[in-house]
Amino acid sequence: MPLLLPYFKFNPTDWLTSEKIALMELHQIGAYIILLAHCWTQETCTLPHDETALKKLCQWDDQRHGTFDPVQACFQMGKKGGRVTNPRLYREWIAAQARAAERRDSGKRGAQVKREQTPRTRR
Repeated sequence: MPLLLPYFKFNPTDWLTSEKIALMELHQIGAYIILLAHCWTQETCTLPHDETALKKLCQWDDQRHGTFDPVQACFQMGKKGGRVTNPRLYREWIAAQARAAERRDSGKRGAQVKREQTPRTRR
C-alpha cells in the first residue's frame, strides 16, 4: 500500500519556465496547483476523469473563470482506468514512494541489527 506523503518535490525553475503555466491566467494556475495537491494525496496519485469533479475539487466557476481547458490539459489518462494524473507529478510520486519504502526497510534492518547486538538482561 502506498504511503500518503504530506509533501511533494516542487522545482521552481521548472514551474516558472513552463510554457503551459506561463500561458495560463492566474486563476488557472491556482486551480492547477490545487489539483496537483489533491492528486498527490490520493493513494494512486490520480483524480477522477470527470470535468465536473475536477472543477469542484478546485472550486472552479465557469462564469467567473471562463475556460478550464488549459488546466485540464495538464492531466492525462493514468494507468488506472477512469482516472487522470499529471505525468510529472506521477513520476515524482513513484520516486517518493520508492525512497520512502527504502528508508522504511533500512530502518527495519537497523532496528533488527540493534536488537541482535543489545545484550539481554534477566530479571
